[in-house]
Amino acid sequence: MGGYGSGRHGGRATVEGCCTLKLDVNRVTRGMRDALRSLGADEVAEAKPFAWSWTTRGEAEPWARVVMTLRLHQQWGHARLLFDIDHATRRTGPQDQRIDMVTTRCRFGGRRWWWICPATGRRCATLYLPNGGARFLSRGPGAYRLPYASQ
Repeated sequence: MGGYGSGRHGGRATVEGCCTLKLDVNRVTRGMRDALRSLGADEVAEAKPFAWSWTTRGEAEPWARVVMTLRLHQQWGHARLLFDIDHATRRTGPQDQRIDMVTTRCRFGGRRWWWICPATGRRCATLYLPNGGARFLSRGPGAYRLPYASQ
């Protein structure tokens, strides 16, 4: 028992094992936090379009690129994603995806940003685009159902 080759093999794709692209809401909103603090109750901060890129092991050219525009209020907002990614198994094709965002109050002050998953309507901190997927969604039930490798 427990020898070489024992254990699970195959199964579903995992977050780590399928060239998954991740969008972390805290990294995306980091550049706009100072502007949001100075906003009035009805004002909206809008970021110029910026690119989010993924590279593979030190390559100079990114293999995936998403152009993102953020429009944020103090308590809500949305991101517009433009991308056409050539995954290992298939190309996504030109995509224009809008993802809503909300905030919750933190216990000791401040606010925390969340994505609203387009498939489930639930809050999540990270959205995923796995190999073969066409949209950024959460990893939970009702979306991609991607487990971690440790599960």
